[in-house]
Amino acid sequence: MREAGLVEPVQTGDRRMRRYRLTQQAKEMVPRLEEIWAAVAAAADRLDKALPAPLGSTVDAALEHLSSRPFREIIEREMAE
Repeated sequence: MREAGLVEPVQTGDRRMRRYRLTQQAKEMVPRLEEIWAAVAAAADRLDKALPAPLGSTVDAALEHLSSRPFREIIEREMAE
């Protein structure tokens, strides 16, 4: 974001911390980004309503399952049977 000119460093009294603030260019982008975020949220909600189970919950459940047993192991087991 810094290279794109969207943030700039802010001086602090603590050298252990790095703080940044939005540049004017980035601030001007905020209203459009808010419109996009609202559209994405509405589209995700519409998709969730069209599915038999909410997509977010399904993905969370799949990731939880795969954290205990990698998909590669599941595939290898299937191939061995």
